Amino acid sequence: MQIFTLRIMIKQKIIVKERDDMKIGILSDIHVDVNYKEDNRVEDAVLKCVEKNNIEILIIAGDISSDYRKTLSVLNEFEKQSSARILFVPGNHDIWNKKHQNMNTNFIYNELKKYKGNLSRKNIVIGDWAFVGDIGWYDYSFGSDEYEIADFCKGKAFERTWQDKNYVDWEMTDIEVNDRFYNMLKERLEQVKDKKIIFVTHMVIHEAFIVHESREIWKYFNAFLGSKKYKNLIKEYNVKYAIMGHVHYRKRGKVGSIEYICNCLNYRNEWYDSEDAYKEVDKAMYLIEI
Repeated sequence: MQIFTLRIMIKQKIIVKERDDMKIGILSDIHVDVNYKEDNRVEDAVLKCVEKNNIEILIIAGDISSDYRKTLSVLNEFEKQSSARILFVPGNHDIWNKKHQNMNTNFIYNELKKYKGNLSRKNIVIGDWAFVGDIGWYDYSFGSDEYEIADFCKGKAFERTWQDKNYVDWEMTDIEVNDRFYNMLKERLEQVKDKKIIFVTHMVIHEAFIVHESREIWKYFNAFLGSKKYKNLIKEYNVKYAIMGHVHYRKRGKVGSIEYICNCLNYRNEWYDSEDAYKEVDKAMYLIEI
């Protein structure tokens, strides 16, 4: 029986070191639009943190903004203003059509692929390491058995609506979308099965990272956080790091040889003890060396 050890990363960063070749920074859910302040931009804070820590590769696990054009603009800014290579997978906010209601989700998803560091395009191989990733999706498997599939399909409970239901339309059911990404990621993993793998999704891939609290509301809304299928998938391959976002936690844990990492910046009103964007980004940025 494996014991999953989990720690919340608030005050410090832990450096996981295998060899002194490449320093990688990991962050997600930076929400530059919601977090915008003219004199305290998250974008500037990220760039400063990258340079201060001599980060060579920055992995952003989704939710840069709620407008794909803004997301692309930020990615290009990071690319131009930083010495780091920027790798990215979209989050559910990045594919929203809230500001482009005439666009369907597949179009927006493909527009985001225009960014060369988007792992949805293809695997990135550097030496013995391969970076494999995509947004992933949810299939309600993290939801409570007290609900039926039909209940989750509505996306509404406790007088609240899961906003993907308003701003995302893959022209498929959520379960079909999840199967699509599962199959795509399995194919991509197979392509690099001889490499050490860093696996990146936006959606949650391990049940330890869903919301574990007593409020009834999360028995329902945990259904929209990810899928159990990804955890089982990556066990079949030489995955060393499994990176995710979405849930607005900062946690990590290890099962066997796989290190699970979820380091979200989150909304300003969820920041731990600082209004200063740089201080919060510096706390949230997780560093590894490979």
